[in-house]
Amino acid sequence: EITRDRFEGIKSSKLILRKALAIEQKYNVTIDNYMEFESTIFSVIQSCIVRPHGSFSDFNVTQMLINRRIMNLLSSVKTYQDCLKLHLKGLSTDFGSACKYCRDLFKEEKEKSFSCRFSYSLRNYSQHYDFPVESISTRGERTGEGRRNIEYSVSFVISKKTLAEDSAFEKSVLDEMPDKVNVIASLREYIES
Repeated sequence: EITRDRFEGIKSSKLILRKALAIEQKYNVTIDNYMEFESTIFSVIQSCIVRPHGSFSDFNVTQMLINRRIMNLLSSVKTYQDCLKLHLKGLSTDFGSACKYCRDLFKEEKEKSFSCRFSYSLRNYSQHYDFPVESISTRGERTGEGRRNIEYSVSFVISKKTLAEDSAFEKSVLDEMPDKVNVIASLREYIES
């Protein structure tokens, strides 16, 4: 038999553990989505090596897969950020300070990194307007003699002109962005931050 105080302590601890687990699970979903994104990049390059002249149908399937991976990644980052702020309430006795710290941390990263601002805006764009990748380009470049000395790369791009068609796209981000943005590089920097 346990005392009422012990029971309440266990009950409170269980709630705290559930909230901490929810945060960790959302983080893991984000990392899993990032790994799927990176695996898809590798897969696209691998297909270019094995089947350099794929069909139009193959290209459309690839582009849809890439768009899905990016949308999943961007959505899971937002879900993690929202979940973190929500569940901090149950993890901290000083909820206001914990939430402010979290908000300030996200704000600081967004302020110092174009990739963060761009990726945040791209998530809104892809959720409410259109797909995040407008064009895909692959290339193989000789790095020496022979067939084995070819370096392959892929880039996923969206243009400022395309994003400007969405009147809700953040104007300040449009103003600072180049004519075309390499989505792969931006997402990698975003996840790194």
